[in-house]
Amino acid sequence: MPPTLPSRAGGFRKVLLTGAIALALATPRAGFAEEPAASPVLSWETGEGKSYFIPALEVPAFILGLHLFNRFLTDSNDYNTDGHSIRKNLTGPTVIDKDPFSVNQIGHPYQGSIYYGLARSAGLNYWQSLAYSLAGSYLWETFGETTPPSLNDHIASGIGGSFVGEALKEQEGFADYAMTYGLPGKPGYRYSRPFDYFHFEFTAVPNASTVSNAIENVSIRGLLAGAKYEVGDNYRGVAGLFGIFDYLSPQIFRVSTTALSLGTIGQWWLSPAVALQGTALGGVGFGAAGTVADKEERDYHYGVAPQVILGLRLIFGDRAMLDGTGRLYYVAGTGSGGASGFGAEIINRWIVGFTVRVFGPHAIGIQYLVSTRDAGVPGQRDRHQQVQTVSLAYNFLGHTRFGAVEWRTE
Repeated sequence: MPPTLPSRAGGFRKVLLTGAIALALATPRAGFAEEPAASPVLSWETGEGKSYFIPALEVPAFILGLHLFNRFLTDSNDYNTDGHSIRKNLTGPTVIDKDPFSVNQIGHPYQGSIYYGLARSAGLNYWQSLAYSLAGSYLWETFGETTPPSLNDHIASGIGGSFVGEALKEQEGFADYAMTYGLPGKPGYRYSRPFDYFHFEFTAVPNASTVSNAIENVSIRGLLAGAKYEVGDNYRGVAGLFGIFDYLSPQIFRVSTTALSLGTIGQWWLSPAVALQGTALGGVGFGAAGTVADKEERDYHYGVAPQVILGLRLIFGDRAMLDGTGRLYYVAGTGSGGASGFGAEIINRWIVGFTVRVFGPHAIGIQYLVSTRDAGVPGQRDRHQQVQTVSLAYNFLGHTRFGAVEWRTE
């Protein structure tokens, strides 16, 4: 169980405030130095200037500050830890908790991304920073709360937090945003580090009453390890192991997974001006799915979650783009709170869109989206939910040819 975010009002503000206090305490003050010393410039490429010591102080300091804030300023006994609760957490079993959906699937990845970001800001690479997010999750679950350590929290904070943190490292601010970095085909580009290729999407719903209701879609997928390949003169691709974090909340149900998938991303020049980009990923993770009808957000199932992502994008020069994406999730596991017993849920999400550039970076797009959920619990009536939307939107394009990569010399 994380701190009081975002199930209680102002949860995110509490975390940010406490984080600022913790970081201020952990960061050395210039006034204590007798004379300024030149510090090396951080480089994620070479590792110059990196520090294992700074995040080793900052992560526990952040956790301590967050714990003290919740212990003394919130109305909950979950943070009244002592020697007995710590000993119980160190020696007892790991459980699957029954916290609200948004706490587990938004709060924990967000909290884990802070641990991860503290390590990345000290110059550490992805794998080194992942160790800090995993360690931060362990410290919080063991010493920060009286409740037993939770397996789903460790996955969401430690692993999911690293996926979120690495993608957010490249972002500044957004409300409805999509970005792809490192598409195959760029001459001289190498896939030597995790997330040298990544795709990031974020969609917010205006006028929502809570943070969890405002987030309609967060999708992050990044290449953890892989290699580029080519077929003939007109096709380039990259294949390997991808890390994925998805959170979908299309008005009537929610699904979220942290997963590892195998697959490929590629681009094929069909003609001098027309390119076809494709994505095919399949893997397995740990996730949750359930209805939004329960205001307490406890009517959902947790478990192993096989999933598939398929996508195609047809680019017509610099003028127009037709794209479609499908995602399939199968979540089978035990119920949490209001969800009864063992059950299985099949989630489908399909998007088809067409975008036309008007002039410069300005474009108009139309999109059709359908999301379905089929849930079954032994001894109970099966449930089917579906929501469809059609949207017309203004788009600000960040690059030419809708992101098509050019490697041809003629």
